[in-house]
Amino acid sequence: MHQKIGLFLLLIGLGLFFNDRFDAFAGLNQYSTGVILGVGGALIWVAYGMAQKLMLRKFNSQQILLMMYLGCAIVFMPMVEFSQAQELTPLALICFIYCCLNTLIGYGSYAEALNRWDVSKVSVVITLVPLFTILFSHIVHYFSPADFAAPELNNISYIGAFVVVCGAILSAIGHKLLPHKTH
Repeated sequence: MHQKIGLFLLLIGLGLFFNDRFDAFAGLNQYSTGVILGVGGALIWVAYGMAQKLMLRKFNSQQILLMMYLGCAIVFMPMVEFSQAQELTPLALICFIYCCLNTLIGYGSYAEALNRWDVSKVSVVITLVPLFTILFSHIVHYFSPADFAAPELNNISYIGAFVVVCGAILSAIGHKLLPHKTH
């Protein structure tokens, strides 16, 4: 039951979050394509998490990540244009290096969390990412408005983001939050 309530909250929250963007979904445009890609990415991430949890039975998290990084490097290396890195501004270069380190540390932490926790607990922590993204978007915009745009969200969108996270948390660990029926 908690998963159905969580899904309902998640859908309501998404509706609230995108309340001022419904017209953008009328046709296939850049915004709707971005949302579709974002949802697709989330679904792929779920599959990745489940696959990694299964692989942790035979490999440790560092071995899994090594295979993943080497595989991606082999696949994407032919498309790399190293000359583009020379054209980066100092701020863009710092952001690029941060993104590279964030990927290594973030996926390493995620893999180790899956190794030590239940998937449901890891999922709860992951659901906080959108809220932190919104928060840090405001912070970096405050310090460098020329380089970082402020999130274009109204108050209803903020409420929607919170409801989405609550729905996701309820779906993941609602069985521990809601009282059980005893027979």
